[in-house]
Amino acid sequence: MNLRVLLVNDFYYQLSAPRTLIKNKIESNYKFHLDIKAQTIYSLISPGTEIAAWEGLPPLRPSKQYPRLQGYCNVARITEVRKKDSVYSVGNIIYTHQSHRTFFEINEEDIICTYSDLSDEDIKKISSTYIFHLAYMALLNGEYFPGDKVAIIASGAIGYATAQLVKAFGGEPYIFSNHSEIESGMYVYSKDHNRLSQELESEFDIVINNSNSWDDHLLSMKLARIKGIIVLNGFPGRGLPASETNPLASQYMYDKQLKITYSGLVYEDDIAPSNIRYNLKRNMSYLSDLILKGKVRTDKLTSSIYSSNELADVYYKLEKREITDYSVVLKWC
Repeated sequence: MNLRVLLVNDFYYQLSAPRTLIKNKIESNYKFHLDIKAQTIYSLISPGTEIAAWEGLPPLRPSKQYPRLQGYCNVARITEVRKKDSVYSVGNIIYTHQSHRTFFEINEEDIICTYSDLSDEDIKKISSTYIFHLAYMALLNGEYFPGDKVAIIASGAIGYATAQLVKAFGGEPYIFSNHSEIESGMYVYSKDHNRLSQELESEFDIVINNSNSWDDHLLSMKLARIKGIIVLNGFPGRGLPASETNPLASQYMYDKQLKITYSGLVYEDDIAPSNIRYNLKRNMSYLSDLILKGKVRTDKLTSSIYSSNELADVYYKLEKREITDYSVVLKWC
């Protein structure tokens, strides 16, 4: 059974060069080869990754930079199921890492989460789940334990999601940001080193740095306590000149015996919890549940809705900080 007919405006986005976004048409004679075909309902922009590519910042590892697909937070509805014994059904809502596109096909093992009986508002909210996953992995890699004091540097999409999770886990997040639109009920401080009070230096068990700035990297070393953990969700120095100060200064690294670790990667395959407890699908299912039960808020990630035809305009607005929310949701159908 097929719930939809291929439309003349079916397309996917491709970034061919900095600030050059192309709409590639999906031909009407497109063949169905994989297990599932689905139609995108909402896709959420991951600003850190997508705006970096849009602006032409250096890639994270040696690779061909362009052309590239954009986006990896996709919520869609299944329109066709090829396997007769499939656990999936037409009409199921699924979360995948598909790019910004009208429809796609996918194998069953690449579906991250599946849902049923969701309202349009709930579907919109869960489009932010992978942003929460990046925040969750930062807390896991920081060895977070209830009672830990957590500093969050930069209040973008991941910073906002991290603060929401810390609150949900019973903690009180401390946010260091120059962003003016911060949710009430959180401790917020300027990132200005000269205004940093002595009572905050060397105070934090975990510092999660979401920034590329060398100044913010230095701030993270100042904030961390002795034997504290700094978790990098940003990429200090990306697209910037070399730091004027030593990013591994002994007065911080040696005297405090700091640990710096990266976040972001997670085991993606299916595996028993007794072998690896935290894998992508279990994490995403848990975080979706928190969102749907209202235990974390998605307001600053999912309140700005734009048509799927407006992605280039949205990128320009995000680049110029004309959008005050931390992310944008694209509506596809």
